[in-house]
Amino acid sequence: MLHLMAILFFSSTVALGDIPTRPPMLDFKKQVNYIEWWNQQQGAEKDKNAFDVYQRLTIGKLNEDSKIMLSEKVEQAMNQLRLFENWTPKDQPSLAAYIDEIGPQLELPSQARTIEHSWIRIADSEEAIMNMNRLALNRVRLATKLLIYKSWRTQPNQKRAILDCCETLCHVADHWYQHGLTTDMLVGAVTQSFVYESLREALHQGLIDESDAARVYQLLMAHDRGRASWPLMAQAEWVEKLDALNYICPNGTLNQQRWGSFMGTLPFRPERARDLLDRHYERELKLLSRGLSMATLKKYEQYRDRDPLGLKRNNFTRLLIGDNRHALSLALRIEAQRRGTMTTLALLAHKHKHGQWPTGLSAIDPAMGLANLAEHRIDPISDADFKYRVKGDQISLYSIGEDDQDNGGRHDRGWGKYRPGRDLVFWPLARNDK
Repeated sequence: MLHLMAILFFSSTVALGDIPTRPPMLDFKKQVNYIEWWNQQQGAEKDKNAFDVYQRLTIGKLNEDSKIMLSEKVEQAMNQLRLFENWTPKDQPSLAAYIDEIGPQLELPSQARTIEHSWIRIADSEEAIMNMNRLALNRVRLATKLLIYKSWRTQPNQKRAILDCCETLCHVADHWYQHGLTTDMLVGAVTQSFVYESLREALHQGLIDESDAARVYQLLMAHDRGRASWPLMAQAEWVEKLDALNYICPNGTLNQQRWGSFMGTLPFRPERARDLLDRHYERELKLLSRGLSMATLKKYEQYRDRDPLGLKRNNFTRLLIGDNRHALSLALRIEAQRRGTMTTLALLAHKHKHGQWPTGLSAIDPAMGLANLAEHRIDPISDADFKYRVKGDQISLYSIGEDDQDNGGRHDRGWGKYRPGRDLVFWPLARNDK
């Protein structure tokens, strides 16, 4: 049953900087243990595993559907509060009491950040996979929100609390990017976006000011390592599909019972499926190795729409090779948020040092020692500088969004994808889409 569970959710991305290698060839004459190969790849030359710490999270109670439940009052308080909203225990006594009660649990992500690597050993049963990963994943998502609420609760050193939370969440994002599962990658991406939103909100509300901007920039450079590696995502998908094919077609013969038990009686040619898998993922690795940008996303979309290899003409590849354009689009937005936040901090640091805004992004003072400024000012959507305007003592900084048009900084959290004519504004902070 491992192979069937793998088909459902074993798409992946792992740590940036690793070099993807192709999985063992499938010749149908001998059984290849692809899951063992993947586990060895994940844990090779690594000692401590941060995932062991995340598994110790026991926040909330489980209902019959294994959904994590909190008390009605705590749930109500979390629904009432906006993330990154300053609040007091008097405002939300139930939430404040709960955060205090589970204090040791909320220290676990901080303990995990001291460990560099995090990986999951894929198990050999549905139950083991669910218990090992899904429960920890759901509790990490909940812990992340509670950590944000805790840092935004009124306290003597609000700034330090918010920065400590952001440092921790940077490492949480990095760890969950390493696991090799699509859902884990999405948790990493959302966690990263929380960091950037929290910092911009704190700047907007004056909890962090211009004098802190350079230090916060350096903090992100030191801690924000969680960036998805899409070639490695393709490598992991390749492993999973070969493992499934190996299971469904022992000795190169389609086992109708194994195949039909979850896909129905849809025959396919095993050798053709294997050849298509190899050609598809070789092409995908080459495409994604160019780096994530709007140009890469468009080429990927064109490739999947044209289907030059005929993936749709083989039932195995038609049904089991997923379309990653949504995940790539999300990652592109997160990367734009990362760069936009870094550029915002650089602009504020320049303003603090010189008493005025730079005339353009290329005019940001290089003597401030802010690394990678030339990269951070580039909008990955347009592959050109973010849009930057100075009007009196005010500035605006924004991405053109996915409609690929400069709409003058009209804000839309949807990046103009569903409502063309909008941009994503980083500064000043846009409260709504009006």
